[in-house]
Amino acid sequence: MAALELPALRPWADFYPGAERFSRPDLRDPTKWNHRVINNLLYYQTNYMAMAVGVFLLVGFLNPAGMFLGMAVVAAVFIGSVWAGENKSIIKNFKQQNPAVFVVGVMVVSYMLMYMHADGHVPARPAPLERHHGPADGLVPVITTTM
Repeated sequence: MAALELPALRPWADFYPGAERFSRPDLRDPTKWNHRVINNLLYYQTNYMAMAVGVFLLVGFLNPAGMFLGMAVVAAVFIGSVWAGENKSIIKNFKQQNPAVFVVGVMVVSYMLMYMHADGHVPARPAPLERHHGPADGLVPVITTTM
């Protein structure tokens, strides 16, 4: 069995060039455009993987609870979609005929669940403290709530 070898990490200047190195793809020729995208992904796959890991680590460091929540929601929706695709013939047929739409649907449902759940985890802003003169030290903190 052949060993798996990771392609070399390309230089940043080569991976993310200035505007002078970009050329507009010919969208009228989807075969050529598709070939160009695939070649770019294969040539720079290590760079794309390093960027994805970097963003993943940054978001995980800045918001670990949100990262774990996101991973759990996406995993649950994915597992649910696999189960539904195996047990419901109409979903299985739709998934086979429209795989890209199905994947986008899984992503949209995951996003909606995370967005709905985020409202419950946003810390409430504490009520402002008002100070009133009291008999003991002259100032007594009083918590007021506004509705």
